[in-house]
Amino acid sequence: MKTGAEGARADSQPVPGGLWRNADFVKLWLGMNVSFLGTQVSSLAYPLTAVLVLHADTAEMGWLRATGTAASFLVGPFAGVVADRVRRRPILIAADLGSALLAASIPAAFFLGALGMGQLYVVQFLAGTLSICSEVASMAYLPALVRREQLVRANSQLQASSAAISIAGPGLAGVLVQALSAPLVVIFDAVSFILSAACTALVRAPEPAHDAETAPRRGVWAEIGEGLRFVYGHAVLRPLAQGIALHFLFVNVIYTLLVIYAVRELGIGPAPLGVVFAALGPGFLVGALLAPRAARRFGPGRVMTYAPLLTVAGMSLVPLARGPLAVAVSMLAAAHFLTACGIQLHGINFVSLRQAVTPHRLQGRMTASFRYVNLLGACLGSLAAGALAERVGMRPTLAVGVCGLLLPFLRLFFSPVRRLREVPAAE
Repeated sequence: MKTGAEGARADSQPVPGGLWRNADFVKLWLGMNVSFLGTQVSSLAYPLTAVLVLHADTAEMGWLRATGTAASFLVGPFAGVVADRVRRRPILIAADLGSALLAASIPAAFFLGALGMGQLYVVQFLAGTLSICSEVASMAYLPALVRREQLVRANSQLQASSAAISIAGPGLAGVLVQALSAPLVVIFDAVSFILSAACTALVRAPEPAHDAETAPRRGVWAEIGEGLRFVYGHAVLRPLAQGIALHFLFVNVIYTLLVIYAVRELGIGPAPLGVVFAALGPGFLVGALLAPRAARRFGPGRVMTYAPLLTVAGMSLVPLARGPLAVAVSMLAAAHFLTACGIQLHGINFVSLRQAVTPHRLQGRMTASFRYVNLLGACLGSLAAGALAERVGMRPTLAVGVCGLLLPFLRLFFSPVRRLREVPAAE
């Protein structure tokens, strides 16, 4: 006889036809991609609002990027506890609706002539809080909708569709910013969050029982500690957590400066800059399509270990970019394509592995434990980028970021991850 948790999990399994006959997976997929489309359209709007409308300098750009990641860093561990105590679908819906209100405040303030860097900092901080809650809940929710052996394919499908959106999103964002002004483009993001909440509200699959339903509730800090001990006590998850944290640290050194570097040093306007970021889409798509095949051919461990070298190769083109507009745009676009491909090859196998080896009751805290250290690295990288660029200039700071991106590869190379031929079962 099955327990309540096992029965709920069985009820939520897809029908034999696969993922696309699983109506609840399709609803979750649709909601996530609608939201991602809006975020892509507004992906340039926030930094371009700061650079073009509010005339921010490099230090202010560092603080702007850091505020969002700092919020996620502070809230992340608690988001994991909440996701493991309560049902995850309501968390996703509430986070989408709250994000819609925050996004709508930007064009509202712009119309009233009251928009300033202070509001951008506050919105980024609160949006980062809701984003980490949504991310932790969605990653913890997916294993309740699909079977363990389908996780790589499910994550691949989610990432492949997001990649397709990435192809058009940034280019459309550049055109819209050029035509409407950056603050007004954020309206698209607000609408997308509302549509995403509606899609998620239609999911009906039951979730397995949570700790709050099957065991006495312990203190918040005790539960946070259990999640951290699980991740950093696991022979495979520990080096992966350390490697991805180093990635976030140094990639944020680069991305904190990228928009202001492209606009002020390379003379790239909003529309061509949209083309640059649109190159992420094909890279994400190629990586998503190759990730399951590469894992079967070489083993997930080798794929996760060597994929970061593609990111290093791509990002190395950023500080080297120069020359006529077409050449600079082409170099930055190539950088984004290679970077996205490397991130996707690593990330799909990485996320699928950690979902597969983690017991259901720890899914939220496991995800939050990863994100906690990742976001600390991202916050420090953003602040360091702004401060270092003020002293040595943008190109040398970008070069520091590129060199640092070799560290994730080295951490995984000298770890058990490199020898992993298949995904182990949950403990």
